[in-house]
Amino acid sequence: MRKEKDTNVLAEKLVGLVKESGLDAALPPAALETQLRMLASPWFRFFLDYDPLPNLKTVRCPVLALYGQKDLQVSPKANLPLLQKAFHDSLNPQVETRELPELNHLFQHGYTGTPAEYAAIEETFSPEALTLIVDWVKGHSSSK
Repeated sequence: MRKEKDTNVLAEKLVGLVKESGLDAALPPAALETQLRMLASPWFRFFLDYDPLPNLKTVRCPVLALYGQKDLQVSPKANLPLLQKAFHDSLNPQVETRELPELNHLFQHGYTGTPAEYAAIEETFSPEALTLIVDWVKGHSSSK
């Protein structure tokens, strides 16, 4: 993806990879086309190469960073230690990071964490995560 400059050629290559892997059978054609367009977009290409750590090291305001344990899109195992180190290096004392058990990328109680199950889960947002966020905001607001 990084080497191919022509978006149309990249889209064709992605279609080939998806068909080769058998993933094309898992999504309706319209959803697959939408995903492939997103993957070939300039935004996604930027997203692949963007390293947020240098910017995170400059953050001086209070931060609450949450990860769902079952998040398969932004793995807490791979990303949480990097985030914690960036904030530790920044010497920002107002940072709290948490990994929330059983929650997926959308902070729903998930079974597997795969994006395919998001729509099938009745819960829109974990009450525990919402309470944690509300309590954190209240604890960091200037109108205590």
